[in-house]
Amino acid sequence: MKIALVDLPVVSPPVLTARIQPALWAAYLAVYLQEGIETVFVDGRLGQNTCWLDELAGPEWRTWGTPLAELTDQILSHNPDAIGIHVGVSNDIGVAIGLIRSLRCTFKGRIIIGGSGVATIPKEFLPKEIASEEICWVRGIGQGLGLDITRPAVSIDELPDRTLLEKYWQQYIDWDHPHSGPCLLKPSAQVHTSTGCGGKCQFCTTRAPLRRRDLDSIRRELEILRDDYGIVGIQDESDNVLGFSDRQTQKVMPYLDLLIEMGFRSFESSNGLTVKGMLNPRFQDWLGRALEAGMAIRLLLPFESASEQILRAMHKPQHHQDCRRLIEQLASLKGKGALHLEIFLQVGFHLVEDNKIRMEGQESIAATLKWSDELRNMAAMNTWFNIPLPGTPVFPLWRQQLPKAPWESLIFSSPSLLYPKDIRTALLGEILPRNTARRSAAFDPTKSAQP
Repeated sequence: MKIALVDLPVVSPPVLTARIQPALWAAYLAVYLQEGIETVFVDGRLGQNTCWLDELAGPEWRTWGTPLAELTDQILSHNPDAIGIHVGVSNDIGVAIGLIRSLRCTFKGRIIIGGSGVATIPKEFLPKEIASEEICWVRGIGQGLGLDITRPAVSIDELPDRTLLEKYWQQYIDWDHPHSGPCLLKPSAQVHTSTGCGGKCQFCTTRAPLRRRDLDSIRRELEILRDDYGIVGIQDESDNVLGFSDRQTQKVMPYLDLLIEMGFRSFESSNGLTVKGMLNPRFQDWLGRALEAGMAIRLLLPFESASEQILRAMHKPQHHQDCRRLIEQLASLKGKGALHLEIFLQVGFHLVEDNKIRMEGQESIAATLKWSDELRNMAAMNTWFNIPLPGTPVFPLWRQQLPKAPWESLIFSSPSLLYPKDIRTALLGEILPRNTARRSAAFDPTKSAQP
């Protein structure tokens, strides 16, 4: 049996420069397929700029990569028995629909669709072109993929085969991460030291329990990256590195100590450092030692909102006062070395009351924007709009109220369509000038965000 695994072209607004990243998602899946399965990998991200999504979603969205007809021909040229399409994020759905329509003109075999962009969405909300095909309902590492062409997922401590990584290595270190923005030092590599989170934040799709990799597994990967590839910086892309309790933070300290011992020159976490974890004295001690050792550190501070009411409604495991206390502690460390801070705030939260969505009011939005202005001398700012992502509790209500909204609007940060047009326009004018962080540059490469 032969299966062609496909990574789709990248979707973005046309005002942005293409941010082509290595096609590692389906590539990693390919190495875990059952023995006896012949796998070919078709990378739709490496072609020339094109715009074949216009007919599906309008001119406000563009795909960067291989044109539709060419991508279809590439896939079919391998004469596969089955085609697996990876939908990594929800805005890929429009591209997937176009590819499926094109393939189904001639291909009669199995088309299997997987990835978090579909696996987190209730089937009744998926477009018919997606729902009518075979869907791989994956729920986290460690559970079976549920298809007879695959074996159960491997342990998170098993290092993947490096063949496909080698193919994309140069591109991997040359291009900045599309989500995290420019790294502190090059070459840097992204690693995952845990899966899941254990938190219950209402706006987050990562709802699986926190599971950490074994320290020996992490050590082996770091040695490969340092010794075989010359990596000097680590970007930890885990959803929760530090945890919430002292016990969880204590468990991660040997990994952080390992980074110092192995001589890495930078460490950054764009997503996984909790306020509670960063306040922990164990982490504060490590941070001081790392800076004194000459390591450059970048921390993203997930403050989210200046409103205690919003933090409670979103089930954030922190209080507004915790955020203020953390800023004071980090300020005392900035003179010790290269400590780079970025703060993440959101406005326009979707609040659920009596099974209906109520939008965040102007008073709390104004308080968050005022706080953003106060903090900008201390840290670079990421201030964006809250959007109900598939897989979050509010998403079904959002989709019911806006059944015809384009899928692309679910992933790109813009004022909610539930606000009147005049408020949306005003919010855009308030937010865009306040973004100074390198993560903002990842969304808008015309902005220069220096470390």
